[in-house]
Amino acid sequence: MTNCTRNVLGFTVHQHAWSRQVTTSELLEVPGTDQWGRRVADSYVLCHLQYVCRNCGEAREGSECSCDRDRGDKCSARLASLAGPTSH
Repeated sequence: MTNCTRNVLGFTVHQHAWSRQVTTSELLEVPGTDQWGRRVADSYVLCHLQYVCRNCGEAREGSECSCDRDRGDKCSARLASLAGPTSH
């Protein structure tokens, strides 16, 4: 791991290479209505994000992210999270 903090002319400069990672995700079924007023169940994915530096490993908290189920099933960050931890 490399150090991403540099001192330049008395100033501390951080040069992180942040990578988005999903720490948890869940599927939500939300009741709704279609254009004719019929009840339908919409399926959504809710993920909690964390950002990790690829160089030094420093982590910072991200936020919540949500999308429809089709997009969530194709999200590379979520799929990597579901596959489990990888060894480097």
